Amino acid sequence: MKNRICSKCKKVPSYNSKSICRECNTKYMRTWRQKNKDKWNEYKRKWRMDDYNNNPLTRWKEKANRFVTYRVSIGKIKRMSCEVCNDKNSQAHHDSYYKSHWGNVRWLCQSHHSEWHISNTAKIPSKEKIKKLSTGHYGI
Repeated sequence: MKNRICSKCKKVPSYNSKSICRECNTKYMRTWRQKNKDKWNEYKRKWRMDDYNNNPLTRWKEKANRFVTYRVSIGKIKRMSCEVCNDKNSQAHHDSYYKSHWGNVRWLCQSHHSEWHISNTAKIPSKEKIKKLSTGHYGI
């Protein structure tokens, strides 16, 4: 089978599935999203709603995130800086999405949060268990 050549940069892509390489596609999509912010935001909103409505796991994670957001807003959980680099712009991270662990979060900056997810997997209850536990509200 003949290798394809990227139609933009004329290099051989590292994979044979498209007419443009990953780097050129990334550049194209970045500029397209900047030019078409309204379309892109609407697409993301629809995708999130479809995922939220059709995937109980997504709804479960969203409930855990809302639980932490609420607890931070009322002062029950204190926002901390990144536990790795002390960056003040940190995000709450759940090692486990079991309901009893929703309040146990670690604070990581975006780059360390991404690193954690690359090398680890959060503990998540099975979809069957989530369906049994879900009551339509926090139940707390």
